[in-house]
Amino acid sequence: MTTSRRLSRAVACVVMATLVASSVAGCHNRYVEFSAGEFDAPPCVDGLDEVAVETLDEIAKGCDRAGMVLVFPDGYKTDVSGAGNNDGSSDDLREWYMVMNFGKPGVFAASRYCDTGVVTMWGPQGLIDRVTEGFGKDPIGDGSCESTS
Repeated sequence: MTTSRRLSRAVACVVMATLVASSVAGCHNRYVEFSAGEFDAPPCVDGLDEVAVETLDEIAKGCDRAGMVLVFPDGYKTDVSGAGNNDGSSDDLREWYMVMNFGKPGVFAASRYCDTGVVTMWGPQGLIDRVTEGFGKDPIGDGSCESTS
């Protein structure tokens, strides 16, 4: 592979991770397409400071949920980053969590149990469909659980 091809691939990976949202397992040459206008959302002013992930499809879209706290079914809590950003974390390396803030389309969240591989996703159905189309049925990826064995 030539240097320019490597650089192009590296730049493409960085652009995907920054603008589109990559899985926490790394850049897999998979992506979800969003327009810049979708990320350009005003801050939400509805007073929702803490939300259960199960209700992500019910809360208003069209604004940036940065700063809101998401609560997963097991009680794990994490902050939502600004629109266009994603975060992945683990409570104890047995379960991984992912949060992607897409701005106007809403917030997507997922969890993956490492011992069973079971993945659960929450968010507006249209957003879940877009993420699944881009990343498949496991947007977190097997790589997140490698350090648990």
